[in-house]
Amino acid sequence: MEVLKVESIRKSFPGVNVLKGISFSLKQGNIYGLVGENGAGKSTLVKILMGIYPPDEGEIFIGGEEAYIRDPLQARETFKMDAVFQEHALIPQMSVAENIFLDRLSEFYEKGLLNKKKLYARSQDVLKKVGLDLDVSLPTGELSEGVKSLVELSKALCRDPKILIFDEMTAPLVSDVVKNLFRIIRELKEREKTVVFISHRLEEVLTICDEIIVLKDGNLEGIVNNSDKENLFATRKKIISMMTGTEKGLDFPEKEGLKEKGYSDVDIACYGDWSDARHIGDRMSTEMREYNTDRQTRDKTFKNMKRIVKEQSRNYNEVKQTNEESYYDEVRELITR
Repeated sequence: MEVLKVESIRKSFPGVNVLKGISFSLKQGNIYGLVGENGAGKSTLVKILMGIYPPDEGEIFIGGEEAYIRDPLQARETFKMDAVFQEHALIPQMSVAENIFLDRLSEFYEKGLLNKKKLYARSQDVLKKVGLDLDVSLPTGELSEGVKSLVELSKALCRDPKILIFDEMTAPLVSDVVKNLFRIIRELKEREKTVVFISHRLEEVLTICDEIIVLKDGNLEGIVNNSDKENLFATRKKIISMMTGTEKGLDFPEKEGLKEKGYSDVDIACYGDWSDARHIGDRMSTEMREYNTDRQTRDKTFKNMKRIVKEQSRNYNEVKQTNEESYYDEVRELITR
């Protein structure tokens, strides 16, 4: 069943055409990846779907009927579509509980007074669904970036959307939290919800998505079926070629023996690309922030990251040839501090 369809969506800003006639449809109960290089138009498309930007041209259909989405409130309440963005929209001075139910606080007022006991209990129940156990009376300004992202997710889940968009949400999250997030996404799929997952980490997209929508320079390059888990390397190669218009930099180090080392099929498919060096640096920096009060855990993280970088260092000359040397240098600097 088709839940959303966009036809010939165009959007321009002064001096640049961001979207150049995008058309595709989403089916109920599927998980879609949305990928493309920086500037491909991913975030602009999401903001149009959420009513933050109006399209210059084109039409949006939800449930078979044309939809005019004026603002995020209408997107959430009328069209049952929500998004979790990398940039947080939490009020730092307000408590976790108040932020979760900010647009529904009236439900917790009794005789003109806010029933905090009821509010806190409901909030704790919502947070348990995303694997969080924390004091919901704390101001959100005291939380780490990763925890804030999960609070944002809990806000969206308690609205029970039919379509949920994850816009680079995993960027500040550590690996264990990402695994828990994937569990939540799979549960949404089981409940016949439709998910759009955006990430610059291609291994995450290959892990969780059924189909992958590829954008390049504001155009739809195609939609890739991700059902063939036995041939992930070919799928990945096809996606990168569609994103970049070239196969430059797609020669990787030897992959023999990685299965025996405990690498998953997705890890092997993504092994050795320069983007992994960037991913390692991002993940290391994130985990360093998340675990800055736990030296033992941080040291263990550094050790694991160092092993991965060492194994991939045989690809260093190829990394230099793709003009992405700075990313690898950043990683090397981090692990030798």
